[in-house]
Amino acid sequence: MASDLNPDTALGRDSIIKVIMEALPLLLPSNYAWLLPYTGDVQKLDDLVKAGRFPGVHELYVALAYALMFNVLRRVLTRILFRPLAEFSMGDAIITIKNEKVKDKKIIKFVEAAWRLCFYAAFCGLGFFVLFLNPTTVDWISDTKNHWTQWLAYSANIDYYTKLYYQLQIGVYLHQLWWTEINRKDYKEMIIHHIATLLLLSLSYVTSFTRIGTTIILVHDLADIFLETAKIFVYLKKYSTGTYSPTHY
Repeated sequence: MASDLNPDTALGRDSIIKVIMEALPLLLPSNYAWLLPYTGDVQKLDDLVKAGRFPGVHELYVALAYALMFNVLRRVLTRILFRPLAEFSMGDAIITIKNEKVKDKKIIKFVEAAWRLCFYAAFCGLGFFVLFLNPTTVDWISDTKNHWTQWLAYSANIDYYTKLYYQLQIGVYLHQLWWTEINRKDYKEMIIHHIATLLLLSLSYVTSFTRIGTTIILVHDLADIFLETAKIFVYLKKYSTGTYSPTHY
């Protein structure tokens, strides 16, 4: 039975690859050569992309699927974990509120911070692996000068985990862009932040500055863990009754 399915599976995969390759003339490095630190024949870079030996825009399309995955995961965690945790932690100050809009507004702030704390912590773990435990990266992470040297040589050797790191990061910021509350006071600033982050992530990948890119991503994610943790404690202190203290955690 499995052997009968293999030709169909291969055919479907080849069809997808063919569609992507037909779209490549619009996405090849020759279309954004002005972004690249390369003075040679840019056609060579186009050929490397087609051969899978240089980062291409088409490799980031999977981030759309990851964005959908994060949407589903957020809904599930909000229902079974974040919202019940918010109601429990804030105590009677939340339970006794009759106006559902006011109640939800207070809970949503806690839920957003808890969600971001979770994915920043997860990304820090993945980033630590990519930068310090992955055998293909340990030869350059210890000397920051190597973030910039042999640009074309290391472009052909971007490993699976670095690609996954970028794809997940772009996916989560697409998700964040979709979930930005338009009724929050700083929604314009948040939308600009998410768009700028998506541009920086995408451009650093397709121009193959992934060494410095992954390092910066990890540093920012690590700082955001402390930021979101502080927000959670602020919300608990602000909305809790005297029967609860954030120091209980």
